[in-house]
Order: sequence, then C-alpha cells, then structure tokens
Amino acid sequence: MPTDSEPELRNITVSLMREIRVAQDTVGVAHATAGLWECIARQLAPIIGLGGFHSLFLRSLQLTRASLPWLALADSSDRSQAQTVDLLLNLDGRDANEALGASDLLLSNFIELLVVLIGGALTLRLLRPLSRNDAAYEPSPESPE
Repeated sequence: MPTDSEPELRNITVSLMREIRVAQDTVGVAHATAGLWECIARQLAPIIGLGGFHSLFLRSLQLTRASLPWLALADSSDRSQAQTVDLLLNLDGRDANEALGASDLLLSNFIELLVVLIGGALTLRLLRPLSRNDAAYEPSPESPE
C-alpha cells in the first residue's frame, strides 16, 4: 500500500536499524534489537497503549515467521515479556546476518501494521524522534509494562 510517507518511513527503518547493524556478533544484534523494541514500546505506549503495542508486536512476529519459520513464538499469555525473551533467544541462536535480517523484517512488518492502524503521518511523527537518537539502544533495567 504505497503512501506519500513511504520513502521517509523506509529511511526511518534504516535509521532505526543503524545500531543493530553495527553489532559485531549475534549477541550484539539480539541486545541491540531488544533495546530498539523497548524504545519503540515507550514511544508508542502513550498513543496505542502497551496492550496495543504488544498486539502489533505479536502480529509482526507472526508475519515475520511466515518468511522465517525458525523465529518461534512463545506459548504464553504474558505477551509483554515472552515476546522479547523469545525474540532474543531465537536471534541469539542464529548467525549475525540471519539475526540482522530477521530484525529488519520484523521492524518493517511492525511499521507497516502501525501505518495501517494510525496512518503514515502519525507513524512518522512518533518514530522520527527515535530515528534521530544517536545513542545506542540499551535495554532499560525495567521493561515498559
């Protein structure tokens, strides 16, 4: 579904993946990926709620798994923690390029779903500040619950 904001959304995806791409090994990719998702959750929670974020994240995982069947999902009712932990375990078990590709596809799927939910303009407004952050994505001591 092409939109006027599509080129900028692609640029934001590339920018958000920046810290993940510089990781030198699979553990680094998994760690940077977890940090990115925590930042995204904190940014979106005031607009769509944590439940909305977790639902979009789970759907994104399902869509990504269609292309990458090794990306298993947790059989847990606690979507918030199980998803991130599962993602980290799955990424940590792959080579760095596979983990990077999975992270990129997951983020792209998530952004596409977010655009459908809230529109391209609001998605840009919400994600643009994260894409300009020069700090590495570090997981916070507490998860955004």
